[in-house]
Amino acid sequence: MDNKAVLIIDMLNDFVTGDLKCARANHIIPNLKRLVKAAHKRDIPIIYCNDAHYPEDFEVVEKWGKHAIKGTKGAEVIPELKPAEKDYIIEKRT
Repeated sequence: MDNKAVLIIDMLNDFVTGDLKCARANHIIPNLKRLVKAAHKRDIPIIYCNDAHYPEDFEVVEKWGKHAIKGTKGAEVIPELKPAEKDYIIEKRT
């Protein structure tokens, strides 16, 4: 069986350009864009695994501060890797 998928994990505004940004994330964006494009051409599923916390998730907020709060701009995938309609989004709380 030939099961393939591409996982894009936490490429969110808060982690790429926000308060919890990781400067190294910018270096992988061009390669991720090429990977996503190639996967779409071959009908390989793209699965975005994203933090999507609730403001009342006190354990997360206490430790890391408010970040990737569901429904906010910070919790959105960066524009360069915006999911297509056929892509999957899995929200993570912890």
